[in-house]
Amino acid sequence: MERRVGKLELEATAGKIATTDEAGRRVWLEGSGLNVAFDILKLQTELRKEELEPSDLPEDLRGRVSLWSRCDASSQAELMTKQLCEGIMRRSEPCGTAR
Repeated sequence: MERRVGKLELEATAGKIATTDEAGRRVWLEGSGLNVAFDILKLQTELRKEELEPSDLPEDLRGRVSLWSRCDASSQAELMTKQLCEGIMRRSEPCGTAR
């Protein structure tokens, strides 16, 4: 039974990236994250800001940025998106607080 469940889980999550939600539950992202990165760059241009903070982001983008900041990235695009998102989310933390 355990083997069957493991096989079903592998099939269901194939091509997806593991991350955690705000409550620490495991969730899965689809795609490379480039759409999130492009949305961030577009917003930076619109706001004329070099560095965005979570408060600069619309709610839906903030949620996606939060998920990507905690993902198990492996490809170059995923890693670039994760780093971009980590930087944004880090700016909401008080000075001296490590993630």
